[in-house]
Amino acid sequence: MSYLLLISYLCILVLIVALFVTGRSLAPWVPMYTRDLGRVKKMAALRDGQQFVEVGAGDGRVSHYIASEFPEVKVIGIEYYFPMYLVSKLRGVLAPRKNLSFVYGNALHMDLHEADVVYTYALSDSLNKKLVPKLLRELKKGSRIVSYVFQIKDWPGEVVVDKPREKDAGVYG
Repeated sequence: MSYLLLISYLCILVLIVALFVTGRSLAPWVPMYTRDLGRVKKMAALRDGQQFVEVGAGDGRVSHYIASEFPEVKVIGIEYYFPMYLVSKLRGVLAPRKNLSFVYGNALHMDLHEADVVYTYALSDSLNKKLVPKLLRELKKGSRIVSYVFQIKDWPGEVVVDKPREKDAGVYG
């Protein structure tokens, strides 16, 4: 068997295991549409000196985009599944950003007190029950939450929806 074929099989195995493990932990990794990054940026409404935290950074595409668009914003991507964390770190090597860092770990055990904006694409009902109380407990007054596709149910504050067309994914903030 050729080395290329063996490497291909290993990559497929890693992806299958990644989907299985993350699906059983917090949320499965599903990449967002890059065409929606601008709407996430608009909803985040970041200003210089603020901190943007991506909970469940996956391959890091949102964190990299925000870091490139807002060089004076501190951007932190948190990823629980190690292979996806490595992908986001590799992205950082290929396109380095001084204001961007990735943390390997469970966001439910991370301190989010300094976050001005928290972004997530993982608010399924099971994660909602764990993450939302943490956000309510830890985020400072005036912090914003941006959620892609999933709306935060029973959020006590105002919820703004950016969904230009019916077939577009919703960006909630």
